[in-house]
Amino acid sequence: MTKKIAIISATGKVGRLIAAEAFDRGFDVTAIVRDARKVDTNRYAVLERDIMDVTADDAANFDAVVSAYGRGPRQGIHAPNEPRLPDRGI
Repeated sequence: MTKKIAIISATGKVGRLIAAEAFDRGFDVTAIVRDARKVDTNRYAVLERDIMDVTADDAANFDAVVSAYGRGPRQGIHAPNEPRLPDRGI
């Protein structure tokens, strides 16, 4: 029986690598993404959702759910009025 895996943010930098690896290893992969047009539907099933709208019911039919969500480099981690450290390219 093929294991079913869902990948949240499967079109991002990390998510697309995880999705490809899971597919290549024989998993039944579902990409949970904001924009279904960015997904190769020949390889993956798609569940179009904003990350904040994913529910337990959405995840119930999978053997594993992997979150590859990451804040983009321009979103930062500071509140708007909080002082920022200089970017050192780390």
